[in-house]
Amino acid sequence: MTSTSISLIAIFISFFSLFWNYYSEIHHDLFLEKYRIYTGFLKIISASTWSPEQQEKYDLKTKYIQMKQEIILIAPKNIVETIAKIEPLNFKKGNEDKFELYLYLLMLMRKDLKLSRKIDNEYLKKLI
Repeated sequence: MTSTSISLIAIFISFFSLFWNYYSEIHHDLFLEKYRIYTGFLKIISASTWSPEQQEKYDLKTKYIQMKQEIILIAPKNIVETIAKIEPLNFKKGNEDKFELYLYLLMLMRKDLKLSRKIDNEYLKKLI
């Protein structure tokens, strides 16, 4: 091999490495943003069990609307559509189908974050 060939290979590897580094950083930043949004959404869902006075004190309705808007901007179509099907939130007796959709939503969020394989709904129900 000539020195010119070696130089060209080194330049190619450098460009590839630079591109890969840039791509990885963007991918990681996107993961962190989705994680922040999804966990914020789940915290608001949990806080919806608070008393109406506590919800008002922490301006939960406004935070919920803001979080849904962020999800619309960053989440894939299947997550946005599942949230729309759950609306309005009500997991009380008689709305078991909405709770099942909520469990499905959790799985979609995990899949979007590429965290792990599917978890059985029975385990999720026990944890929630």
